Amino acid sequence: MIKKEKITLLLSWFLLLISVNSYSNNYIISSLFLYKSFNYKNIYEIIQNIIFTFPFLVFFYLSWKFIFIKKKIDKFALFFFIYGFWQLIIGIILYRETLEINNYQIILSLLSVLLILHLSYIKKYYELFIQYLFVFIIFVACIGFYFSFKILHEFITDSNLYYLYATKILSPETLTLGQPTPRITGISRILVIIFYFIFFYSILKKRKINHKIFLHIILFFITMLIFLMQSRMAYIGLLIALLFYILFIKTKLINKFTVVIFIFVLPFVTSKVLVYSKYSYELKKGNINVHENVLKDRISQSKLDSSGRIDLWLTSVKIIKDNKLFFGNGPQSDRKLLAKYYNDNSYSQEWKIYGTNSSNALIYSILCGGIICFCLLLAIYYLLLKILINFFFTIKISHHNFIEYFLINTIIFLIVRSLFENSFAVFGIDFIILCLSYYILISKIHKKIIFK
Repeated sequence: MIKKEKITLLLSWFLLLISVNSYSNNYIISSLFLYKSFNYKNIYEIIQNIIFTFPFLVFFYLSWKFIFIKKKIDKFALFFFIYGFWQLIIGIILYRETLEINNYQIILSLLSVLLILHLSYIKKYYELFIQYLFVFIIFVACIGFYFSFKILHEFITDSNLYYLYATKILSPETLTLGQPTPRITGISRILVIIFYFIFFYSILKKRKINHKIFLHIILFFITMLIFLMQSRMAYIGLLIALLFYILFIKTKLINKFTVVIFIFVLPFVTSKVLVYSKYSYELKKGNINVHENVLKDRISQSKLDSSGRIDLWLTSVKIIKDNKLFFGNGPQSDRKLLAKYYNDNSYSQEWKIYGTNSSNALIYSILCGGIICFCLLLAIYYLLLKILINFFFTIKISHHNFIEYFLINTIIFLIVRSLFENSFAVFGIDFIILCLSYYILISKIHKKIIFK
């Protein structure tokens, strides 16, 4: 019985992972049962709508299991439970006519992740946490490497593409297997998480020298890709790992110097050399429609990331004040409210494409759930910071435990990322790995889980 329950929880975890970013344009019943024929035009839509239903099935199954559990729910799960439920309740009460099935799905997905982790914790299925982690890493690695190869191919074949941030493959309007394609910032975030896992594994696990060389080569290419993608948050993610390595990893100075040069410095230099080499090659062939700033970093010339993001925050705050959003507006309301504001105030089409999310977890929480969700999210930040402080000053990080380093770096990265993106304030990859990281570390603190 216990074995079957563990398998069911693991299967539920996988189903929630593959449902991330799923979206339904049609009513599910009509999509699944009213197609007259299966052909290449609708097969992706049918598969997508089947995947879309997974969180509903998982939520109702886990809720039934949860009813019979009498143990007290922990604060982390409780805060996020109320956070998700409140958004759904306020959406149903005040804005039922604009609430889409996708809004229900994203909240039920969030709650289902919490149910899986909480049930695993109170039933003492601690070994499942590591299994969840490895399933997650394999899943995001498949996504990250798949899209990385695609955009690298575009980099090679498109004479006008110099930095991967401008890729057409990951543009907002594109679909992959019937669902919205991830943005370049999402892929770079995935690469940072994969980087953390491989990096700390390679330097802390005792492995043969040829294995370490192979892993370092993979890290070299991941870092080079991140530099080519020109994502500020991914840069910060690399910086967090670099600082941790320099400050906390005990090894010979020559080893540190070698790792820093090969995994951090050389990939940066290589990315610049590739861009300039391609530019020179295309220029000689006469294939370039030359424009002045073609070789400048996006970091130095982008208008919609630095000052643009500040304007976006100010606009969101104005919307909160004008609409008196004390109770919030329901799940994913930032997109609706910002889009309406742009339309009402005749903003350019450029802003409609890039500025329809609040780009800050706390602002998102107010737009969607008002002061209640804002306070709950602050409480969650407190719990996250508390667990980090525990590991730094009380428990101490195990020197040879790469999982601890991976999880702590991931939490810090996501906390920083949440200041500039919605991040774990909404269901997605960030939310899933943050919750899993918290439960693994809290299990370690209470000595209920042993890393091997």
